[in-house]
Amino acid sequence: MATINEVSELAKVSISTVSRVINNTVPVRESTRQRVYEAMRELGYTPNMFAQGLVTNRSKSVTLVLTDLSGAYFGPLIKSLENGLREAHYQLIISVENEGLLKVREAFDSLIHRRSDAVILFPHCLTDDEVIGLIEGAPPLIILNRYIPELAHQSIMVDNELGGRLAVEYLIGKGHRQVACITGPLSNKESIDRLAGYRLTLNKQGIEYRDELVVEGDFTVDGGVRAMQKLLARGCQFTSVFSLNDQMA
Repeated sequence: MATINEVSELAKVSISTVSRVINNTVPVRESTRQRVYEAMRELGYTPNMFAQGLVTNRSKSVTLVLTDLSGAYFGPLIKSLENGLREAHYQLIISVENEGLLKVREAFDSLIHRRSDAVILFPHCLTDDEVIGLIEGAPPLIILNRYIPELAHQSIMVDNELGGRLAVEYLIGKGHRQVACITGPLSNKESIDRLAGYRLTLNKQGIEYRDELVVEGDFTVDGGVRAMQKLLARGCQFTSVFSLNDQMA
């Protein structure tokens, strides 16, 4: 296993300079920094994360807290986060707490104790107020897939209304005029916005919105089955279905 001394010799810099680059404690000339990184890559040198934490009071880790891990969404999300953090010389820790606020709070308390440098939260089953309540004393926090006005600068989400519009425009473009819709929970902001996109597109295309073609689901596979059975039982005519997430589809 390569040592910091070997990195120092190959990069032709002092051990203290290598340490500064690794711990990012003191500004180092960019050309020097790149020379140290190149030596680390060539030697396969991996910094001791525990030792770094003692020097910098940082763990060089970011924790992703999920309240759900079902479906095809999370694999690509985790891979993307891990790749980005690895490039920045951080490690990704994953915590899945799918039993509501109490378990998420316990996870946050544990993160504070372990000094995780930051938290990325996917608050699927939590209300806005519950998420806001997690902030005090927590590491820096980013919220995925939820816009909370009080935490606007920390919220990252897609335009769900636009997504709904694009999906229904696609179906109409294929010749469908009778488009049914299986929503998620109608207390959920994502579901509300995607349904709004559905309604806006129907209206724009001169197609009447019909309550009987809309069924509330719950974003799960089983919920999609139940919603489709309910839709079919109504005996309504439709030629296509807009499902508001992949699991239900």
